[in-house]
Amino acid sequence: MSQTALDAPDESTVAGAADGWPAASAGLAGVADVTPDEPAVERPGSVIFVTPDGTWLQEKDSEFFGVLGDTHPDYDASLYLIKNFGFIAVCFFPKSRVGIKVHPRNVTAAALLSIQNILPSVRSNSFRITYLKEAWTSEIAPSATRAVCRLSEICAREGVGINPREFAAFVH
Repeated sequence: MSQTALDAPDESTVAGAADGWPAASAGLAGVADVTPDEPAVERPGSVIFVTPDGTWLQEKDSEFFGVLGDTHPDYDASLYLIKNFGFIAVCFFPKSRVGIKVHPRNVTAAALLSIQNILPSVRSNSFRITYLKEAWTSEIAPSATRAVCRLSEICAREGVGINPREFAAFVH
């Protein structure tokens, strides 16, 4: 079973957790076949990327590979774009859960603004924000408003924020 970093659970995921996210080592209903040596992974229904200029791309479509510059990557292309180019991944899971994966040090103000404008329209009661500090860390936000606020706080620690001048330049 192959998996990408977007759908792989991290160390903070706990079996039987009340937040409804996949458990790290237990088989779950509706999850792909799992052997005892593999973690249970719930695949996202769809993954969309926010590019550094704030546009949105579907995972694995021609624009995705065009930005990547590699039509047949033999590596985790999604993680590569997040870690190295400042893309933000937005994963839509069953049961109205949303995962957001970001490398705050490399994200741009335009990408952050784009996701801040879209998230409030997403109907979900569980947003998992996964971000890279020294290691990948995850937090759960119970609403889109809280997810936007927390995402802004995380990125602000790395010096990425939205000021009025950047906002005006982005929307015009």
